[in-house]
Amino acid sequence: MSKIAKCTHCGDNMGIIRVDKYNRPHGAALIAIGFLFLIALPVEAILSLVLLPFGIVVFFSKKEVWCCPSCSSIAEMAHKKLN
Repeated sequence: MSKIAKCTHCGDNMGIIRVDKYNRPHGAALIAIGFLFLIALPVEAILSLVLLPFGIVVFFSKKEVWCCPSCSSIAEMAHKKLN
């Protein structure tokens, strides 16, 4: 069930788009550092077990936001409340 939102700037109907939830280059950096620890420093390889999954989550996470096709303004979506 999709709700309709009106843009606060121009009054047009907004659509839902998916954007990066976190900063994608930071995720790539965490993955690269995790691989570096895994290969270069065997003693700190356990640190790579934390960095690699966290970097993958940061790199690939998406979220849905409202986007106005007319003026390109973006607004966060309200979270669903459980009854």
